[in-house]
Parts: sequence; C-alpha cells; structure tokens
Amino acid sequence: MNLYHRSRPAEILLVEDSPADVRLVTEALKGCSIPHHLTAINNGQDALKFLHREAPYTAALRPDLVVLDLNLPTLSGRELLTAIRQEQALQHLVVVVLTSSASPQDVYALYQIPANCFIIKPFEIERFFLVIRTLVEFWLGMATVPEDIA
Repeated sequence: MNLYHRSRPAEILLVEDSPADVRLVTEALKGCSIPHHLTAINNGQDALKFLHREAPYTAALRPDLVVLDLNLPTLSGRELLTAIRQEQALQHLVVVVLTSSASPQDVYALYQIPANCFIIKPFEIERFFLVIRTLVEFWLGMATVPEDIA
C-alpha cells in the first residue's frame, strides 16, 4: 500500500561515503512503494552545498528525507546534522542517521542534536533492505512531517 501523498516523487538525500552502501541502498529502494528520487553524496561538505543549493547543486530540490552516515570525509555526520539543526531553513528536515556505529555515546549525542532516528546498519543484506524500505515508507508514507515552504 502506498501512503505517499505528495504530487511529486520524494527527494531522498543519502550522505554516504561507502560506494558499496550506496549501491545497497539503491537496490533496497527498488522494492520501496514510495515514488522517489535518490541523490547520493559522499561527503558532508558537498551535502551542505546541496542543502544550500550552491553550485553545482543550484537546481536541487530540498530533500524530504536525509539519510546520513556518521563517518564522513570533510564534515562528519555529527557536524552536518548540527549545521542542519542550526539553520532555520533546514531544521525541519527529517534526518535519519544510518551508521555502523553501535556506540551508546554516538546514539546519545545524535539524539541530543537531535536526529529524528538512529539506526545501526544491519550486516545481513535482507535485513539491510528491510530497514531501508521500512524507514523510507515510515518517514515518507506514514509520519506527518513538515513540508518545505521555501
């Protein structure tokens, strides 16, 4: 059942520096009921440029969902999330942290910023696919979240 209600495909920003994980997320989304467009960016600095619609991302749509790894080059996931939450134009974004870190300190710190959700990447491929589809279908099909008004 597709609960997605917007007139355009959902914009998903994946900030992930592992090409293998980007491929896994892309494959997982093929089985997702939510119409979507995925943009993958491999570092925090470029992700911030994307969110600010700076070159080369001047035509980028504001994402409906940001899926964020913690360990990124140039600007860490924690630093990127902090920047997002400090900007009024971005702070409404849904940001789900998807990371291999199981550190209780990371979980606590990210919810303090706050992240909307913290998920530890499953090692089993079928479980990984289920997690990706479920998080997208929940945040974009079930949860009521603010839409971008800018």
